[in-house]
Amino acid sequence: MELCLTTVESNSVTLNWDFSSSNHAGSLTLVDDIDNPSIEVDMSAQNSYQVTDDSVDELYIIQE
Repeated sequence: MELCLTTVESNSVTLNWDFSSSNHAGSLTLVDDIDNPSIEVDMSAQNSYQVTDDSVDELYIIQE
C-alpha cells in the first residue's frame, strides 16, 4: 500500500492508526523506500508517526 503526502502550510504531517480492533496476522511496517528505507516504523508497536522531512512525499506500508 502506498501513501502520498501533501502539506499545505507546514512541513509536518502526523499519521495516526489504530489496529486494536482488527485481527491481522504478521507485521506492518511503514517505510519511505521499499529497497533502502531510512524510515522504518513498526505499526504494531506504535500508533502514530510524524513526518517532518518535507523531502518525504511517499510512504509505503509493508505487510509480512
